[in-house]
Formats: sequence, structure tokens, C-alpha cells
Amino acid sequence: MHRLAPEAASRQDELRPEALYALSLREPGVPFQPVWLNTLAGGNPHGVPMKDEFPMLLLIRDPMAAVYSAWRARKRLGFPLNSAEEVQRHLEWCLHYYETGFSLLEKFPSESLLVRYEELVAAPSTLEKIIGFAGVTPKLQPDFVHRVTRFDSFVNPGDRSFYREGRDTAWKDDAEWLAILSGVREFDFSAFGYPQELSVAS
Repeated sequence: MHRLAPEAASRQDELRPEALYALSLREPGVPFQPVWLNTLAGGNPHGVPMKDEFPMLLLIRDPMAAVYSAWRARKRLGFPLNSAEEVQRHLEWCLHYYETGFSLLEKFPSESLLVRYEELVAAPSTLEKIIGFAGVTPKLQPDFVHRVTRFDSFVNPGDRSFYREGRDTAWKDDAEWLAILSGVREFDFSAFGYPQELSVAS
């Protein structure tokens, strides 16, 4: 979805103004070096990965956590994820996404970078890798950005319909979701670095 679409723009309402202000700052002496991220390279922000003449960032997340997140925001985003059959199709799409992305990583090793969501939120070192890959001087230090954007510091308190929580294992505690998963066949994403027991319905 385009970042200027009403739904996408309204996500900012769930974020702390102080955090957004902090990210707008710039350290003295750092040159203005904008980096263009083409989120529509695959047709839309959720499209299948593709590689053109520009370097490629492949952002992935534990597929079960990703699909659960989409399921929780299904009404807001208009995703058809109300039944086991629809969830299964979404997991099949995830499998295709990962297969395509990893094939491109293998084909273009020097022009692509794999970014795992779990590593991105765990430590600023992943931000440092992205900065090195982009070849720019960051306007803010990675450790500062990482600290400001930690989930509990970044989101507003109270009810939220998009930024629900930052736990990859939250799906294991949701009885409604687990009931849907009981009708979904197992998927094995271990080839992409996600242990099978964490990324399949059981």
C-alpha cells in the first residue's frame, strides 16, 4: 500500500510523537544523503522480491509471526484471512516469497543483503550492516535509532489496531488463531533459517 494512503498514513497515530521527533533530528556535520527505497519494485509493498539494476534488501520475518500479524490486522488492511483455507494460501505465498528471495540472494550475492526482522530488533548491528551496504553516513547513530525504535518506546500506550505487540511468539497464546491453525497443513521454513517448530501449525 502506498505510504500516502489514508490507512498507511494513520499508522503514525499509533506512534509516540517524541520518538518520531527524535528520528527527525540530524547530528552536526552529517551530510544530507537520501537513500531511495523502492518498495514497489515487486508491484506493491507486499509483492514478490525482484532484482533490477539497483541493490536489493530482502526483509524477512518468521513466517508464522508475519502471517499472525497480518491476520490480526486483516480488517484494517482488508486481507482475506478469516478461514484456515485463506491462512494456508497466505503461508503458501510466504513460501513462494522466501524461495524467490533466497534465489535472488544466491544469484546476486554482492548486490543484495538479507535482513531478518528478529536480528533487526535485537541489536543495532543489523542497522550498521544496512548502512554499510548502502554506503552512506547515517544522520543518527545506529544505537540511538535502535533504542528509540524499540517497541515499547516507539508505540503509544493503549489500544492499537496496527502496531499490536513486538513478540514473534504472541501467536502461541491466541486461542482463536490456534483454532484456525488446526485446519492448516504444516509448512517447513527451516531452509530459510526458521526452525520448523516455530513456523508450522501444530
